[in-house]
Amino acid sequence: MYNRNAAYDLSLFKGKSEKGKLIKLNVDKLKRVRAWNAQLSLVFTGMMFCGSVALGVSTFIMGQAQLAECTEEITQLSKKCQENEGVYTQLCMKKKCEISKDGLAERIENQYNMRKNSTVEYINVMNCNKAEKNSSGGMFENVKRHWNNLFGV
Repeated sequence: MYNRNAAYDLSLFKGKSEKGKLIKLNVDKLKRVRAWNAQLSLVFTGMMFCGSVALGVSTFIMGQAQLAECTEEITQLSKKCQENEGVYTQLCMKKKCEISKDGLAERIENQYNMRKNSTVEYINVMNCNKAEKNSSGGMFENVKRHWNNLFGV
């Protein structure tokens, strides 16, 4: 006849009263393994914390070193800037001295061997002395002016 429970071995689930057939778990070993795993996780967590603190401290120290270098560089550039401003001021004063009347007169005397005349000549301009302004216009006006000069018009 057909057995519906043939796929299952029900004899395994029947309780047996024999002592040798019962499986006992080693509780002490399980406790030691769990304690060991807890200690490993604690050590790993501690190492990660120490590593992150060391990374933070090293980053802070490196930032302070870079800040000190930048400050030193700024100080050196500031000194150079002040020196350049001093040179610029000296050159400006020298140019002003050369351009001034006294400096110009001295430079003319030294470079071109011209001596300063101690006597001053005054020139009087009278009303009868007049001048015309020559306005050179276009070509047509030049031809017209020459035509007028030629025929006296």
